[in-house]
Amino acid sequence: MFNIFKYFLCISIYNMEEELITKLLNAHKRRIEYNRNKYHNERKHDDEFMKQNRERSKQHYINNKDKKHDYYDKNKEYINAKTSYNYYKRKNEIEKFKNKFPEKYKLLIKHNFITETE
Repeated sequence: MFNIFKYFLCISIYNMEEELITKLLNAHKRRIEYNRNKYHNERKHDDEFMKQNRERSKQHYINNKDKKHDYYDKNKEYINAKTSYNYYKRKNEIEKFKNKFPEKYKLLIKHNFITETE
């Protein structure tokens, strides 16, 4: 779905006055809050909506199952490196990770997941 607000904000943010920008951002925040409240107070309790929503998500899963597998296969090394790094980070042993897996460390730097100073 095309969101005119985001398009308008991106195109003309540099040409607007600060007051107008504030007004647009506040309207956007109110719209998000309204939609959030509507879902949590009305739609979530509607059995018909929840049934349709579950069916839609099942169909999406069925249609895009291969995409998820392809993404994982393409990025297997990167995902594995991130997982290993987070494990050593949780244990506060990042230096051990750097010494044990220098190629994974370089891969994470290449993908801007971490910086060299970490």
